[in-house]
Amino acid sequence: MTRISGHNGFRATTRAATLAAATALGLATVGQTAGAAGLSLTFEPIAFPMSVAEKSDFIASASVTIDSKSYAIAYNTLLKAGDKLGGVVFGQLVDINGKPMTNQDGSPNICDKPDFMSLIQVGGKVFMINQFECRPAAMYLTELNQDAATGALTPVSTRPIDFSGVNGASRHCAGMLTPWNTHLSSEEDVRDARKLKADGTLDKRYKQTATYLAGKAASPYMWGWVPEVSILNGAGDTRVVKHFAMGRLSTEIAYALPDERSVVLVEDNTNSPLVMFVADTARDLSAGTLHAAKWTQIGAGGGTGALEWINLGHATNDEIGKLIAAPTTFDQLFDTAKTADDGSCPAGFKSINAEFKHECLALRPGMETAASRLETGRYAAYLGATTEFRKLEGATFDPDTNRFYIAISRIKRGLLDGDKKYDKGGPNDVRMTKNICGAVYALDAASGRKDSAGAPIDSDYAFDKMYSLVAGQPRTYDDPALAKNKCDIDRIADPDNLTYLPGSGVLIIAEDTSNHEIDMIWAYDIADGGLTRIQSTPYGSETTAAYWYPDINGWGYLSSIVQDPFGDAKDIPEGVLAQIPADATRSSVGYIGPFPALSN
Repeated sequence: MTRISGHNGFRATTRAATLAAATALGLATVGQTAGAAGLSLTFEPIAFPMSVAEKSDFIASASVTIDSKSYAIAYNTLLKAGDKLGGVVFGQLVDINGKPMTNQDGSPNICDKPDFMSLIQVGGKVFMINQFECRPAAMYLTELNQDAATGALTPVSTRPIDFSGVNGASRHCAGMLTPWNTHLSSEEDVRDARKLKADGTLDKRYKQTATYLAGKAASPYMWGWVPEVSILNGAGDTRVVKHFAMGRLSTEIAYALPDERSVVLVEDNTNSPLVMFVADTARDLSAGTLHAAKWTQIGAGGGTGALEWINLGHATNDEIGKLIAAPTTFDQLFDTAKTADDGSCPAGFKSINAEFKHECLALRPGMETAASRLETGRYAAYLGATTEFRKLEGATFDPDTNRFYIAISRIKRGLLDGDKKYDKGGPNDVRMTKNICGAVYALDAASGRKDSAGAPIDSDYAFDKMYSLVAGQPRTYDDPALAKNKCDIDRIADPDNLTYLPGSGVLIIAEDTSNHEIDMIWAYDIADGGLTRIQSTPYGSETTAAYWYPDINGWGYLSSIVQDPFGDAKDIPEGVLAQIPADATRSSVGYIGPFPALSN
């Protein structure tokens, strides 16, 4: 079967070819056998864009075949950043007092980086929550009309969600719709509290976030958490909570698993941990126990590791919230010492290499709980967890095979064997083979497991193994028309957002890459390893918010946001920007579909 579109027509990529490419990269376990899917689903493939016009356009699959029946689909724009709807500017930043924020020149400060969007049914209505990846961040609630005959969605009204009760937010990235119908967000922004100056300032990016507070005192521990937004009724009233119990990281996504208690936190950073939170009570993330993974390499140069979990302790939102409000400072948590050239530390200090690089730290007495949440990455490394992961991106769960998938955008730095900078002073747990094109990894769920101290882990999702599923392939093209592509155009590059279509065996992989000239969204057939290109985006843009909604009043939707089109000038041929209408450069919030409902 043809699964991939090539620049000279369509050509097949088989499971054998996938495995051959993976073997060359040392990823020996790519494309493991999936469980039986309940339905057959195939997207019409699109070709790799070759002309300037194609590379300046939104192109998506025109049809999908489900159990031998074909349905027309398309990319549909709902809103663009800066659109006015009922007098409200979509994406306008507001401060803690609800006052619209402006740029230095007095113009409205509009965030043109919408990221994740959730579609939520409450009170007989369909709402969309959009989060924006700026410092400070924004989140908007939009009521949608759904055409009963066609499934088409159109916006009715929009307004910003009030975050004043949680000191605002920063850099919302990926998110999810929880099994209990709430919007679980992220803050991809952790500032180094160790560098806080006596005058209460930090760095430029910290000041950008603090502008939201309009003069109220800021702390670096105010941001880097997992916000949860609940829509309370059909009027669209909302409740916002930041879950301090879940730890402070530069979170790409917090993904709640089917038990409604276990949540995996995936951090888009360098020298990051992989963290799992287990709530005390289902659907209540305000209290629970945090765990961090310890990777043990399996095989030489490969992408496979056994996972052990280190208990970082129990905490509640209330107790950590009081520490933030105090405010607690870094030097109340740790003593520090100078690192030696050979990576060693003085007696009484532990050597770690986490998100703020190589350090010698000694935990102050009685500060275990505070350190575990306020300095989660550092504390995980301090207890021996692996903090060598880099650019962990999107994540999703596959109920058909009971596996969790994580995208690793690029395999380099601490993920490699003995990197001089990023492994210095650390355990060098992970020893993968470099791949600038990245890979998607699978994690096998496991119940009845014990943590590193021998205590039972109260979750059925204490994953015991992590291995590469599908990888990109570095490639050099002689064809001038393809020379800007550093990764094979018929394979993934820099995978980012992921979503799985239950019952179909199809994993959706969205790119955020400079290694393909144009960013793509792919449909990956887990059973046979085939890839189908299903969307391309204009020059310089990023594909975000790929997320599957299987049944909203009898219709399915694959959300898709084209972030910052034509935003990276170096990727755009000379003269192209002058021909592009200004409206085309604004980020587009939309979806592919509608599909027939595919509830499994």
